[in-house]
Amino acid sequence: MGPEQPQSRQGAHRCRYERSSKSFSIDYALSRLPPVTLRSGVQVPANILYREAKQGDAKAWLFDTLSVLGYTMARTPSPELASANIENRMRRNKFTMVAFDELSRVLQPRNYGSKRKLAEQAEVVWSQIIQIMSDPVWPTPVIASGTLDLIETLELHNSRTGETVARGDMNRRADITTLPALTMDDAEALEAYLHQYCQDAGVTYRLTSRDEVGGRLVNASRRAIGTALSMCQWAVALASMRRRGALHIEDLAHVLAIRASIPADANLFLLDNWEDINFEKVAPRDFAQARYRNDDDDGENI
Repeated sequence: MGPEQPQSRQGAHRCRYERSSKSFSIDYALSRLPPVTLRSGVQVPANILYREAKQGDAKAWLFDTLSVLGYTMARTPSPELASANIENRMRRNKFTMVAFDELSRVLQPRNYGSKRKLAEQAEVVWSQIIQIMSDPVWPTPVIASGTLDLIETLELHNSRTGETVARGDMNRRADITTLPALTMDDAEALEAYLHQYCQDAGVTYRLTSRDEVGGRLVNASRRAIGTALSMCQWAVALASMRRRGALHIEDLAHVLAIRASIPADANLFLLDNWEDINFEKVAPRDFAQARYRNDDDDGENI
């Protein structure tokens, strides 16, 4: 007889957007998880495995998961061998919740040159997560978080018919939790965060209300709070490296230029008409978006 199965719902939650917002939400939720009640009535204290994914492919992710579980291997294992060892360690540790954060780093469509390669990576990752949730001895709920790209990997593409269908085995087990997009009502709060970051880093805040930095952040982040906050952090870090650290609007412009690879004449932090610019057009996320951009349309798309 193996351990008794927890009576918790076996599901996965997938959060969108970037680390500063969704990871905070995950940390907040995990810190408040109650004990799990077994069928016998025995309560098991919350025992959580949290791991932030590194850049790499699915096999590297499996290797990293094995490492954090205390299983060392000299070389990257096959998915089959890794899955068997992960199953054994999960049963031994009796986790009541597993959280894989930043899975988009592993399942990032732009990292792979073909849909076939992406499908192979997604199959390894989602199959492992399903195995953790469905283990007959010790099934464990999983939080799998990442950017919106993570949702795209739950679709299967039929190369013969061109049709796209949902990965049903995963979708049946999962709830989707999304964080609300920023609006211009959040501009003041973003400025407050930026000001606080400066205080924490000992950087002089040289921005004024005329800079309208909050609104610019809303648009430049594509209305993703995590992206907006990370841009603030980068800008403050840049300013802090100067001998007389002071934050200027140009610091945010430098950060945006680096992150979005855009010229100065499309940089929202340098333009007076920033509200009129469609940032998705001047800084497309990927090639699929960029192919529809026409630089000869006299600014019609901007």
